[in-house]
Amino acid sequence: MDARSKNLAGVFLTAALAVLVGTTQAAGPKGAGSRAAGGKSGKSYYWYDGVKKRPISTDPELLAEFGQFEKGASPADGGAVAIQTVSPKAEVESVPAKGVRLWKLPPESDGESVAPAASSKEPAGRFSPVFRDGRGGRMRALPGGIVVQLDSKLSDKEAREWARAKGLAVRKKLSLPGNYYVLDTKPGLEALEKANALYESGEVLSASPDWWQEAQAK
Repeated sequence: MDARSKNLAGVFLTAALAVLVGTTQAAGPKGAGSRAAGGKSGKSYYWYDGVKKRPISTDPELLAEFGQFEKGASPADGGAVAIQTVSPKAEVESVPAKGVRLWKLPPESDGESVAPAASSKEPAGRFSPVFRDGRGGRMRALPGGIVVQLDSKLSDKEAREWARAKGLAVRKKLSLPGNYYVLDTKPGLEALEKANALYESGEVLSASPDWWQEAQAK
């Protein structure tokens, strides 16, 4: 089934999804982890905004950590210990929003390698590289999860069976026009690459990671 040929409603609902789920969507090229080398300036990836492929790149100097953080929180917990074990010179950059802590990494580290290494030290932690929409653009990161739109002909039972067959658990169904679900994944690049793989399979109308993204000043 090539669901995209039947319905492209995902293009028009990106903004609504961002409000309801905290998302925007991402993923990288087929093959080598969906990426092209970009040196210390960051690695290039892409994500699908509906049917449109949008480029993003990593910010190697930053790492995102997700958890129960308040603004102004200090790094006195398992996640902080894990990060500073992997990258001893890492320092808290900011807590831009409740539940998100950004770390400044030293030149010898980068978020793409520190995130999985920290996860191995603290399995309950949620770590992600930080991405930007273009040079100096808005930050975004991957707390885990994928937002998919399925064919409207699929019942809720069929949608859940489809997800289970893909090895994915349904977190929730969204109350939006269309047949939208949030599926669970690990945080970090896994969410990015699984979202791309789902969209490129032709089995879904849209698929994107459930992004955290930096609020833009009005």
